[in-house]
Amino acid sequence: MRRNKMNKPELNIIHTQIDRIGELADQIFKARNLYGKDYDLIIRHWPINEKVNKAVFKIMTRGISAKTFYKNKEIKALNAAVKRWPEVAKEFVAWSKNNIPWYMPIFSEKEIEQGEQLRRDFGIPGNAKIVVLHVREPGYLPELKYHRHRDANIETYKPAVKYLTDNGYYVVRIGDSSMKPIHWRNVVDTTRHDAYQQILEPYFIYQANLYLGMSSGPNALAVAFCTPQVLSHVIYGESDSLYRWPHDIRLFKKTKKDGRILTQQEIDNSDIYTFTRAEEFENAGVELIDNTSDEILDAVKKSCRKFKRRS
Repeated sequence: MRRNKMNKPELNIIHTQIDRIGELADQIFKARNLYGKDYDLIIRHWPINEKVNKAVFKIMTRGISAKTFYKNKEIKALNAAVKRWPEVAKEFVAWSKNNIPWYMPIFSEKEIEQGEQLRRDFGIPGNAKIVVLHVREPGYLPELKYHRHRDANIETYKPAVKYLTDNGYYVVRIGDSSMKPIHWRNVVDTTRHDAYQQILEPYFIYQANLYLGMSSGPNALAVAFCTPQVLSHVIYGESDSLYRWPHDIRLFKKTKKDGRILTQQEIDNSDIYTFTRAEEFENAGVELIDNTSDEILDAVKKSCRKFKRRS
């Protein structure tokens, strides 16, 4: 096995989904926590294209090597240890039951300056409390129809957002231009904003007092930055793969079958617990019921009572 000058063995992490912000952050975060102390990590990735958030890529790979590969045979030819994502994900679930993540991404001074400029462009005071809002909608990657059960209605978050803005928070809504525009007080809808830069998502999620959203893409950055989360519309089959800090609050969708809501024990003892794709629920005659506005509002109130502003 190859070793570097520090006498650490080389370990290659094969990353084939750098064009999706959640996978980009999640896979590297888990790999660095699992192996970063004992190995010389190299992230082997597909070529960087226009879909890749280059700011997130740069932040997550800072301090380790990242090398492009073009064909799978290049990986097979490596004379060094290799780990692929399914193995990393499985090992992290087991590791995290007895360990606390130690690795946290680091920003450069230039990246912080870029983020602060965005804050000024959005009219957010320097000392303002910030909440990042992300609600997945059908327009995002419509080809991924098997994830349609993750979609939600932004309007169900409006009472919670109003509570936050009434209590002095500025809300930064992130996403893409396919999303429904919102025009709410003290809410910056960045999905079509002219000032957008790729540093926006990592900077504001890092700076946020709270991340309000769901298990979709950007919430992986909230995990990496240890930003408190209120996650709604969570399904049980995804819960094991989502790392949960003690300060996080999760709201699970209700699971309905044969005309009644199933208990947690019934879900745990059935195949439903393993379902992660929309068609699996549909084929089993299972209806997933979204969280209500009141449930989301109550969870946000609980989180706000629990936390003071992060330093």
